[in-house]
Amino acid sequence: MPRSLPALASGIVQSHQAWWVRSAAAVFEQAPLVPAYHVDPELDGEGQQRRAAQVLAELQALLAR
Repeated sequence: MPRSLPALASGIVQSHQAWWVRSAAAVFEQAPLVPAYHVDPELDGEGQQRRAAQVLAELQALLAR
């Protein structure tokens, strides 16, 4: 983000140059979840739902603090 009017004008003039933007999503996908927020895929459907509800309750409590 330009911090001044000249920087903005310079950016517009040089807008034909592309910047490579890389997402950090791949880094997060490679890192395992903290065990407290993990829902085991081997649980049955009802067990996964209970675990997901527990994870959301823990996150809600953490955010409330």
